Amino acid sequence: MISESALPIEKLTALADVIYDTLVKYHGIRLYTILICAQGSLPRTWKNGKKLINSITCKKNFEYGCLQVLHVKTCALETVFNIPVGEDTVAGIWGPSKLWSIVRGEQ
Repeated sequence: MISESALPIEKLTALADVIYDTLVKYHGIRLYTILICAQGSLPRTWKNGKKLINSITCKKNFEYGCLQVLHVKTCALETVFNIPVGEDTVAGIWGPSKLWSIVRGEQ
């Protein structure tokens, strides 16, 4: 999630926590990352006579590292549940056959 805020930098951690907790409590949504940018810094487009934040351009600017991000909250432990646990050195991704195929350029 990307949002804008005019709050001082010291209060952005608390704001990100409130956003995360509210979305989990009322909607059951667990966000992986919350970005808070400076007010007025997100790209906008005209739609129905109003200037609205353009979500696609925001996503692309985030991927290219072009956003003026003031605070980032990443919640990997609460959102990623299907990571295998344990060490599978025989047939897993780190097994000898898989590593050798990666070195040779095969997929």
